Amino acid sequence: MDFEITLPDRIEDAAALKALLREYYETILPRLEAVGGPHLTSEEMLAGFEEGLPDMLPPRGATVLAHDRKGWRVGCGILRRIGETTGELKRLYVIPEAQGVGLGRRLVTERISAARRMRLTRLCTDTVRGNTPMLSLYASLGFREGPRYEGNANDPALAPHLVYLSLDLD
Repeated sequence: MDFEITLPDRIEDAAALKALLREYYETILPRLEAVGGPHLTSEEMLAGFEEGLPDMLPPRGATVLAHDRKGWRVGCGILRRIGETTGELKRLYVIPEAQGVGLGRRLVTERISAARRMRLTRLCTDTVRGNTPMLSLYASLGFREGPRYEGNANDPALAPHLVYLSLDLD
């Protein structure tokens, strides 16, 4: 499958991105609950989405979008600055129909490249405990497990249910 990867300066269709993120939450929140985490809804997680858009776009961040040949949005990933030289990777999602062809890896590597252009020297991320595909992907790219990092976007109460990772970009 061929995909177009873009890093827009602005989100032309915020409703479409929000719908993709809703699908992401509907996939990941049951996994969080399965490892003992709280029951959360996608609507709770999307509260404040519009207000948070500036942090997902240059110069404070980057949103990477993947589209198929027909122009349908099939994946996304967000990078946000959380310190002078540190960024956080969030919301990596590829729809089921586009999984298994390396698109997730491309969305991560595009955000790593964006982080370098932003002159960041460290990237952090997290994922739900037991999320083997994500943990394997991050490990294959050099990310290492560590403690919860300062600036993490998630509620600290979720810490027992998450794995924290980081990558030095020097």
